[in-house]
This record gives sequence, C-alpha cells and structure tokens, in this order.
Amino acid sequence: MFAQATREKDRFELGVGVTYVQDLWDYEPEQLAVVAVALRAKLKKSGEDDFLRTKTPKDKSTKRKLEVVKYIIDTKLDERDARVDLEAKKQEKQVLLKALAKKQEETVDALSETELLAKLDKLG
Repeated sequence: MFAQATREKDRFELGVGVTYVQDLWDYEPEQLAVVAVALRAKLKKSGEDDFLRTKTPKDKSTKRKLEVVKYIIDTKLDERDARVDLEAKKQEKQVLLKALAKKQEETVDALSETELLAKLDKLG
C-alpha cells in the first residue's frame, strides 16, 4: 500500500494545502480524520458502492489513499494510547514508591532507642 502510494507520488488535500504520503505522519489523527472523510465521500460520489461498475484508476487511487490515511490514523491512535498507558503506569509507580518510603520510615520510627543505637553501631 505505502510502496504503491510513494511510487504514484500520491498527494493528499488538507486544509493547509496539498501534502505527500510521508508528510501525513506529521498531522494529528483528528486532522487526518477530516481527510479520510473527504476521501470516503469522494469514493461514494464516484459510485464505489456500485459493485457492477468498472473501477477506474482514479477510483483505485482514491481507495488506496483512504487505506493509507486510515492506517496512519490507527497507528497514531495506538501510539497515543500507549503513551497514555505509560504515563498512568509512571504515576501509579510514583504513588507506590511514596507509600513504600512512608512504610519504611514508619518501620524505623517504630524501633526502640536501643534498636536504633544498635543499628547505628553496626553502620559504624
């Protein structure tokens, strides 16, 4: 799909002008969704749903462009979800480490004076 899109030098119309396949990665999924909707409308207008009609090269190009945009959207959304999950895990880890430090401090605080002095003597 990408090989064909790059060979054909597919261009995509965005609100800011025309862009190439490789440049689509620079846009947010929400911006790409607008492109996907426009491409889907173009396919419907050309009679893509008519199974008896012969598909033209332009129809095939539009369908390929739509598949490329959908793939990039899906990939970017998956990456976004992974970043959100990673951030949530980092935050949970921080909370757990803070709780662990508190527990360890409570353990030390619970030691008697004699136990504390013995531990200090051990350390030198």
